[in-house]
Parts: sequence; C-alpha cells; structure tokens
Amino acid sequence: MVILHKKYTKEPQPENKDDSSIMSKFPEPVRSSFSETQIKAIIKVSRENNWKRHPIDIRFTLPFFSKRFYVVFIAGRSRRESRRLKNKVLRKLEILLISLFLTSLLFMLIALLYLIKSALGIDIFSDMSLGIWDGIKDWISSLFN
Repeated sequence: MVILHKKYTKEPQPENKDDSSIMSKFPEPVRSSFSETQIKAIIKVSRENNWKRHPIDIRFTLPFFSKRFYVVFIAGRSRRESRRLKNKVLRKLEILLISLFLTSLLFMLIALLYLIKSALGIDIFSDMSLGIWDGIKDWISSLFN
C-alpha cells in the first residue's frame, strides 16, 4: 500500500524508463515512503553520476586460461562540479611534479639511447665523446677483475 502525504494525491512517477529502473531498486516500503521532492532529488543525483556516455568507450574481455578478464578504457570531458575539483595551488603542484617526472624520464631515455649508440660504436661527431661510455666500460671491467 502506498503511503501518501497530505498534499500529494498520487504517487509521483519518474519521467523516463531509466528513472523508473532507478526507483525500482529500492524496496517497496522505502520507495512508497518517498515524497515527490525526494524522488526528484534521487533522480537528479543518479543522472549527474551517469557513467554510461563517453566520447571514447572501449570495453572488451580477454580470455586467460580458464578465466576471463575485462578491460575498460573510457575518456571524455570531466563533468565534475568545480567544488569537487582540486584547488589551484594543489593543481599547480601536481603539474610541476608531473613535469619534473616526465623531464627526468626524457633525460633517462636520452642517456639510454646515448649508451646504446656508444655500445654499437656509432660516432655522430668524429673524435668527440662525452666519456660516459668509456667510464661505464671501465667500471664494468673493474667489477670482473
């Protein structure tokens, strides 16, 4: 039995099919106790957190022996409200740390490529060397002597 508040003459109905499926997840005694304002608030919150629509939405499963694993890759514009976003100081610190990490990674990659070039004996400029490869060769030979 539906319990109605004095100012309501009938139970409020959700606006579309998705809304009714949201409301159907509540047990009947709880669902029938909601006022129209509460139902509208629940539907509004459920619409704000809709994770179904993304410009890039790739989903697939991978078989691995007798089990299956799923992979989901989604991307799109952030729809968060500004109050949920990080404040400017933390955001700038985050950008700085990421930049430092990527710069360090780039320098390590360049050093690795330089060492590979030197190990293969490729000289871009004749009679010019940073001496890093010679130092590494000396260090390795000292380990085995």
